[in-house]
Amino acid sequence: MAEKDQAPSVIYAAEEEFMLRLIRDLLRASNIKTVGTNRSLKDAIDDIRAHARKWDVFLIDGNFPDAFESIDKIRQEFGPHIKLLLLMSSPTQEDVIKAHQAGADDFIVLPCSQVDFEDKFNLLMGKKVAPRKKSTTAVVYCQE
Repeated sequence: MAEKDQAPSVIYAAEEEFMLRLIRDLLRASNIKTVGTNRSLKDAIDDIRAHARKWDVFLIDGNFPDAFESIDKIRQEFGPHIKLLLLMSSPTQEDVIKAHQAGADDFIVLPCSQVDFEDKFNLLMGKKVAPRKKSTTAVVYCQE
């Protein structure tokens, strides 16, 4: 598990290669070097099980049909150790509510700017974020 000053390790699941590359690039631009990618939720969950405490954050593409159910199962199995961040391109308010009820720690709407992504990710990891002018490229939901 990453210390407060160290970059966290992140595992990400998406069906589409484009999404895998997009998120991997956002993470690397945020100085996060340990990034695992999977094309299925099952493979990602198997990887988390195989490497118990290696992963700090699990980014889940909300386009998986069973994303919400998987979040609930992951939260029940792994507890609060792993942070869960759901990414979607066109969520409804109901999607955001369902994600939080399932156990997601937070939610990001894609596309988003690098600045918005880093701010959201740093908040998720408990790091202080310097106040900045908000980006107008995307809406980023947060739990209040």
